[in-house]
Amino acid sequence: VTGGRLSIHRLAVSPFVFFHPGEPELRPNYEVANTVWVPVSFLGDPANITPYVFPPDPAKREFPSWHYDGYTIWGLTYRIIGNYLRLFDIEIPGEPIVTEVE
Repeated sequence: VTGGRLSIHRLAVSPFVFFHPGEPELRPNYEVANTVWVPVSFLGDPANITPYVFPPDPAKREFPSWHYDGYTIWGLTYRIIGNYLRLFDIEIPGEPIVTEVE
């Protein structure tokens, strides 16, 4: 995946994608609160996208998100996954235009 989106926090993220036959045993470290497997077919279906309002946001803006198995996927994670799906010509609402990051 090339390019990226620089946030207001000047945070650059470089995601990595891999294939593994089956579901490997995950052993997250102290930085990971939880993990969840979400089917790509679920993420690529625009019917599964719902609005999410981040509770501390005083403007009560709505952000695109997925709700899956009790989890809400939105914000930076939503944008990263959206950019990944674009590689396969899958467009989802709210997907940003990818710009180059220095």
